[in-house]
Amino acid sequence: MIIRCLFFLLLCSNVAIAQKNRALDIQLLFQGQKLVLDSSYWIAQKQDSIQISTCKFYLSNIELLQDGEVVFRPTKKHFLIDISQPNSLSIDLSNKKKLVFNQFRYTLGIDSTTQVAGAMGKDLDPVNGMYWTWQSGYINCKIEGYSSHCTTRNHFFQYHLGGYQAPFSTQKTCTLLLNSQQDQWILYFDIARFLEQTDLVRLPEIMSPQAEAVRLAHIVAQLFSTKP
Repeated sequence: MIIRCLFFLLLCSNVAIAQKNRALDIQLLFQGQKLVLDSSYWIAQKQDSIQISTCKFYLSNIELLQDGEVVFRPTKKHFLIDISQPNSLSIDLSNKKKLVFNQFRYTLGIDSTTQVAGAMGKDLDPVNGMYWTWQSGYINCKIEGYSSHCTTRNHFFQYHLGGYQAPFSTQKTCTLLLNSQQDQWILYFDIARFLEQTDLVRLPEIMSPQAEAVRLAHIVAQLFSTKP
C-alpha cells in the first residue's frame, strides 16, 4: 500500500513538472511545409520561383489570458525569432503553477517605449542586424530572398519593416486563441502568403520607415496563426 502511494505521488509530481515546463514553438512555413532557407519554391499564382535567405522578427510583450484577463507574462520581454537560429524558435512559458488560459497576446515588433531608449543588448543588440539608428529604431520584421521576377541585382528582394513614430508605426498587437489544455503550443507563419500579396516587381525592397512598410507590416501580422 505504501509503495502504491509513493508511486502515485511520484506520478503526480512528474505530471506537475510537465505542466510547468512548457514552451511556445514557432513554425515558419512555405505553402504549408516547413520553410528551408535558400531552397527554391514555386508560387503558381505569380508564376515565380522564390528563395528565402533571411526571415527574422520580434515578438514582444507576450501575455497569456483567460477570457481577456492576463494570467501570465514571461520575465523576458523581447524575443528575436530567427529561422537561421533554431534555438530562437521556442519561447519558454514555464511557470510555477498550472495555468488556465484561452488566449495568447503579443506585439509583433518593438514597442515605442523600448524604441526611444536606443540600442540595447541580447536580443536587442544591434549585432543581430535588426537596428537602424536611434532615429529610426528597430526593424520589426526582416524578410529577404530571391525572385525570378525581380529586376534588382541578382534578383534580390529585401523587406525591412520598421518604424515606430506616426504616421509610420509598424508594431502590431495581436490576440489569438490558444488553449492551455493543448498538447503543443505552436505559432505558425506561412511566408508564402505574405509574398503572394507583395509586388516583387514594383516594390522589391523597403529599407526605411514609410507608408508601404506600414501596409506590409499589417499583412504580416494577419498571417500568424495558432492553427496550421
